Amino acid sequence: MTYEDVDVLIPFRGTCEHRIANADFIEAHLANALPGCKVTRCDDPDPDLFNRGRAVNEGVSVTDRDLLVIADGDVWLPPRALRDAIDTLRRTFGLPRSYVVPFDKIIWLSEEWSRDVRAGLVPITSRPPARHVVLEWGQKSVGITNVVRRDQFKAIGGFDPRFRGWGCEDVAWDLAADTLVGPKLRLRAEGRHLWHPACASKTDPERMAAVGKLLERYSGAVGNRQAMAALIAERYSS
Repeated sequence: MTYEDVDVLIPFRGTCEHRIANADFIEAHLANALPGCKVTRCDDPDPDLFNRGRAVNEGVSVTDRDLLVIADGDVWLPPRALRDAIDTLRRTFGLPRSYVVPFDKIIWLSEEWSRDVRAGLVPITSRPPARHVVLEWGQKSVGITNVVRRDQFKAIGGFDPRFRGWGCEDVAWDLAADTLVGPKLRLRAEGRHLWHPACASKTDPERMAAVGKLLERYSGAVGNRQAMAALIAERYSS
């Protein structure tokens, strides 16, 4: 099976050698896992504080295929999970499903193990020793990798660019998706997160407070299509 109907978008800014090496590794993996797809790295047009949501929106605006895989440039997922997510959307085109999350667990790898994985010294599918596991999580994550039809992405309104810096844009998008389009589907699969230095904006208390207030407004609009649409429309008002 080929994937000429799939655009893979990697929201990305090469702020350090680790992120660049990770993105190179993940891009090659995605191109191999989904033959015929088009992989695009999309940066935030604003050169200031990187905004993942705005980077994804930019990527959507410059591509045109019917299905989108929005993939962080530091997370590996099994090829079968990616293909199953795409095939699910193809089979259920007429159903009000908003998007697919193709994993339920991610293992965060240590710096050393990530380096060995990229170098081909250890297979990424292998279970690392406990000392090389930074974190195991993912069952509630709605970011990292999303598979969505382009028309549904537009119906959801894209990502909110007001979430500047790290975090919460994916949660807001999920709440909008559930309210405006329909429920998501989560698949069972285990991925790997490649190590990189922490994002500085993650520890900015003033920015995180502002992000939290905006996310509260999304939570308050859940289930109310009119209120959610109005909240999204604010992005484009002067």
